[in-house]
Formats: sequence, structure tokens, C-alpha cells
Amino acid sequence: EAAMNQYLRTFLATGAFSSARVETDEVGENTINATLHFSEARAKMVTLAAGFGSYQGLIARVAYADRNLFGELLGFSSGFEFSSRGVLGETKITDPWLFGSEVSATARIYALIYGREGYTTFETGIDGKLTRKFGDHYTLDLLAGTSLVNITNDGLSDDDLGETVYSHPKLRLTQSIDYRDNPVLPTRGWHLESPLEIGAAMGDTTTSYVQAGLTGGWYHKIGKIYQLGIGGEWGMIIPSGDGENLPIDLRLFNGGSRSVRSFPERELGPTSANGNPLGGEAMWNSNIELSRDLSGALAAVAFFDAGSLAQNYGDLTSAKIEVAVGLGLRLDLPIGPVRLEYGYNLTQDPGEPIGTLHFAIGFAY
Repeated sequence: EAAMNQYLRTFLATGAFSSARVETDEVGENTINATLHFSEARAKMVTLAAGFGSYQGLIARVAYADRNLFGELLGFSSGFEFSSRGVLGETKITDPWLFGSEVSATARIYALIYGREGYTTFETGIDGKLTRKFGDHYTLDLLAGTSLVNITNDGLSDDDLGETVYSHPKLRLTQSIDYRDNPVLPTRGWHLESPLEIGAAMGDTTTSYVQAGLTGGWYHKIGKIYQLGIGGEWGMIIPSGDGENLPIDLRLFNGGSRSVRSFPERELGPTSANGNPLGGEAMWNSNIELSRDLSGALAAVAFFDAGSLAQNYGDLTSAKIEVAVGLGLRLDLPIGPVRLEYGYNLTQDPGEPIGTLHFAIGFAY
């Protein structure tokens, strides 16, 4: 019965069905007849969405989806996302049971134009991902892809940007363990995710790299109205050679609504002469939050953040640690918590912000 119910949940997750249930009749010792009842959902649809974030600005999305392509339960989607920083166009097709197995497969092609602090990226690529879930809590993802990238300066020098025109093949293995009671609005439990990636930036010179990371969070309800959360992230990229040609958009960044909230997005750490962030090869951050329910889905939150970023991975232990405290309001919606938070900089140096106001959706960890 448990295995049957798991398959029913998987069927519903495709979006091709509005309901699915099993009817059983005992016909003998240790034998039943099981009848599956399905109701098809509307397979084809056009979706429109709009939003706002403190980093991306205004966001608009339009997409077409067919959840039962060719009547084979293949998921197809294609659309565009527009923001104040750029445009993303992508097309995806997903087979939830590749060759009848319990492995799902997704193929994607995409094109991206995106403006960052000091540079703009134009990227086109293709990738494929295999996903296998083991039980209810452990998931393994394998992604392989390649892209063509062209970076143009918009305030940063060519030396700061590293390689600017290159191809980028990569292979990434991600392990995830999730014991949260709800992945969107958790109140208890914990989760961990550990990606390991190898790749190369192949341009005038070739820089290969290995990148590893670890993210996670723990959630605990205290009484009826309080909740404690602890989370964090660690990441490191090790390039070949001295790393000076590593493209800026492959480097690690810190600061923002999901890390140390006294800094704007990506602006914690080394900067250029004109104040644009340069990124680095190693980073970490940690977050502690205590929230209190106010009324209905509205809650108040107090938080403590710490983190650092090093230009060279070997210098992470000696990099300056930035510390923030802050307050915010949180509105729990089906898509996740909508957060309005202000982080105050306890370790402010000249040129660093006193604090930063963030508006975002989803938990910080």
C-alpha cells in the first residue's frame, strides 16, 4: 500500500492529473485487486506572472506548458522571464520515468542576457539532468551541460573580469537529504544539499576547476508562536593555475537576502577601485533566526548573520568575518514566505553599507 501511494503521489506531481486514487478489493489470502482511478487535468496552458525583488527589480514571466506531450506524460514548457536586469528564455522537456525506470530526465536549452555590477553576461546553452529519489528523503541529481558565454565590461576592467569569451562544459552531482515537514514552509526538521561540480572555461586560455558546496537548515517550533531556525552555506572553487583567468561569473559571491543581510546582493567581500564586487574562490555564511507569529500568516523575525569571502580559496580562514543583526516581517504564502527584512552591519568598515533592506521570497536557508 505504501508503495502504491508513493506512485500515486508521483503521478499527481506530473501535473497531468487533477486526482488519482486506488480502489482495492480482497480476493484471496494475501491477494487484492487494485483499480486505479485517474482524472485528467488541463494539460495545456499559458501562464503569466509578475513580481518584484530587491535585487532583480520588476519581474514578469510568460510561459506555455503541456504536461502530457504526445499523450506520453512528457512535460514540456517554454517561456521568457523579464526583469530589470535582463531576459531569460528557456525550453524544457521532462520524462518522469525515463525508459520506464524510476529516474526522471530533463533536457533544457536556454539563452540569457543579464546585467551584474560592473559587467553583462550573454549566455546560450544546453543541459540535461537525471534525478533519482531513494525513499522519501534522499535525492541524487546528475547534470551535464555546455554553454557559450560572452562577458562585456560595464565598469570593471578586463583584468578584473578574467576570461570573457569562452565555452563552459560542466558536470555536477548533487546529493540532497530532506527531513522537513514542508519544503516550502517548514516548521520542523532539517535538510542538507551538497553539490560537486567539475568544469572548464575554454577561451584564449583554458581554466579547469572543481567546485564543492554544502547548504542546509534546521527548523524547530518553540511553543505555539515561536520558531527557531539555523542555516548556512559553504562553497569553494579550486581553479587550475593561479586562477587569474577564471571568469567572474564562475566565481563565488556573498551578501544578500539569503546570506549576510547587512550587504546588498553579492556585495560582501573584495571590490574593484570603483566599488564593484569581484567575487572569490571560497565563502561561507551562517544564519540564526527567531520568529514570532503575530496574526494569521504574518510573523515578526529577528536574525543574526555572519559570513566571509576570500579571493583565494586558501585564505578563507583569514578573511574578514562580517556580522549582521536585523529585524523583519514575514508573510507565509503557498509559494513560500514573503520577507521584508533590514540587516544592520555590526562590522562596518569605510565604504561598506550601514545596513540593507531586502525584499525576497523563500527562506534564507
